[in-house]
Formats: sequence, C-alpha cells, structure tokens
Amino acid sequence: MKKFNYILNGSLALLLVLITSLFLFPHVDNKKSNEITPVKEKVNYKDKIIKKELIHNPSNRITIDGVLDNRIMDDDGSYYYLDHNLDGVADQTGMTIIDFRTNFETRKTILYAHSTIAGNGPFQALQNYANNKEYYENHKYINIKYNDKDYKYEIFSVYLSLAEDRNSEELEYFYNTEYLDVEWERIIKKYKNKSQYDTGVEVNKDDKILILQTCSMDPDYYEKYYRYNILIMAKQI
Repeated sequence: MKKFNYILNGSLALLLVLITSLFLFPHVDNKKSNEITPVKEKVNYKDKIIKKELIHNPSNRITIDGVLDNRIMDDDGSYYYLDHNLDGVADQTGMTIIDFRTNFETRKTILYAHSTIAGNGPFQALQNYANNKEYYENHKYINIKYNDKDYKYEIFSVYLSLAEDRNSEELEYFYNTEYLDVEWERIIKKYKNKSQYDTGVEVNKDDKILILQTCSMDPDYYEKYYRYNILIMAKQI
C-alpha cells in the first residue's frame, strides 16, 4: 500500500509540475513564432533571390585595348557571379563582378574575375601583364562603361600579391572603404612602388583608383596559385 501511495503521490507531483509549466512557459507555435521573429540563418543565394535584388545593366562593360571585353555584373556581397553564368547556371569560370562596397564614383573601385589553368577565365588576359612591360605598353588603358557613364583609366602598377591572412599588409587595398587622405596616398604609392616594373605613371591622393584582381597562373606559383593575386591598378584619367 505504501508503494502504491508513493507512486500516486509521485504522479500527482509530476502532473502539478506539468500544469504549472503550461502557465509559466506557454506553448509557442514554431511556425507563427518564426514569422514574427525569424531566426537568422546563413543566406541561401538562390537564382531567383539574386535576380530579384540585382538589376543588371547589359551595357556595363570593361574593355582593354582589344584584349579584354567583359560584361560587368553587380554584386550583393555573395560573389554569386564568380561561379555562375549570366543564366544563373553554376559555372566555375564565372563572370566579372564589381565589389559591392564600391562604385566608379568612389575613391577606389575593385573588379574581380577568375583566371583558370584552362586559360578561359574572364580576366585571363591580365596574366600577360606579369613581368611583361612590353605588353603593358601596348595595353595600358582600361575603358569602363557603367550605368551609361564612360570612364577611362591608365595602369600605374602591376603587382603580384600574396595574402596569407586577413591582417596581412598585402590587403590594405581591400578591407577598408574609407581612408584619410594621407593614408590613401601612402597606400597607393606603396603599390606603385611594388609594381613589377616602373610604368612612369604618377598617382596622388586625389586620384580615383581602379583595381582589377584575379588569381595568378604564374608557373612559379602553380602549387599556391589560389593564394596569389595579380593586381592591376589604374588611375582615372
């Protein structure tokens, strides 16, 4: 009988706890709750999301003296078109995109595109600038058409950059978007002085700078090519 009473009392105590919990911690419908305060998740950049948010101007292009002619795609921070084609189909060759933090009216503008071992990357032509001043002399001007405006740039530096970590000084051109005048002048002159050859083009704090970035396919860096970038830096003229 005592055993029965223990069981009964235990059951009643458990029932009391359950009833109390309903008042203290009311049931929340997950679906309704998520609609009101959605849980932050990693964004899934599906084709329809990208195409809805980004309106691409088909006339946005970059050309370099007959050796490069690419459409420029806008970006939202997902780098979507670095591994998709114009139709939204996955394609490791990708397209040329503009850094979502910049535009051609800002102090610096960065364009990215792949170079490939197969030789068919959108920025493949940039490989020819490495240690080749004669090529530079014949292809030193970059033309941009963006949102119905025309921009022209002259290359002042060709630099092979090794970026081993986020805090590397090699990345001074990349992580910040705002610079004090004195800091900006120091940075662009640093990259000018690091050029593989002297272009003879002077730069100063008032210049608007275009940076083209792609992976180096230089055979000397074949095993590590994904860590090396060719930077083609140009000033607006």
